Amino acid sequence: VGRGGGAPPPSSKLPPGLLRRMRGEVEYWYPVDLRVSGRDLIQNHLTFYLYCHQALFPPHMLPRGIRTNGHLLLDHAKMSK
Repeated sequence: VGRGGGAPPPSSKLPPGLLRRMRGEVEYWYPVDLRVSGRDLIQNHLTFYLYCHQALFPPHMLPRGIRTNGHLLLDHAKMSK
């Protein structure tokens, strides 16, 4: 569904109509324009975000940008969600 093109394998148990709808969703939402996340997530979440997108999607569907923001402070301490 993510890579597109070609017919599903004969062993697929998913109806072709469902696969077309899923492909339409991927084409609607990708490529991602901007992923915004906290700087404390760079080493884990954002690294795997890049790895997974590189492995699953063709070059024209890779994320266009990633932005990290700092911590929000409340009374001089990091604020939790």
